[in-house]
Amino acid sequence: MRELESCIKRGIALIGADDGSPAPLDTQQLPDQISEAMKAYGEATRSLEPSLLPPPPEGSSPPATSAKRPPPTETELRDVLNRHRGNVAAVGRELGKERMQVHRWLKKYGISLDDYR
Repeated sequence: MRELESCIKRGIALIGADDGSPAPLDTQQLPDQISEAMKAYGEATRSLEPSLLPPPPEGSSPPATSAKRPPPTETELRDVLNRHRGNVAAVGRELGKERMQVHRWLKKYGISLDDYR
């Protein structure tokens, strides 16, 4: 990131030095190493088709969708905790959130995991 930031600053300084007016920064002003890295950007993820991906492990929840869901209510969170016997990682997988987010909800609602284990 620092290298890219330096390249951009240097490019802006060089482009604007001619007549003082701002000019668009193009990939021509980037070093070869960064230009080469940008050529392959995104190609690996675009080439994967869902049918080629490995199947999810048996007994696992389906992957979370990218659509934003509202946070669970206290009752919903308690139900999920009951189903997973206080397993925060499993709760996070089911809700499509990281463990740390589940811990934030627990703190927000004042829920103790000891009640579910």
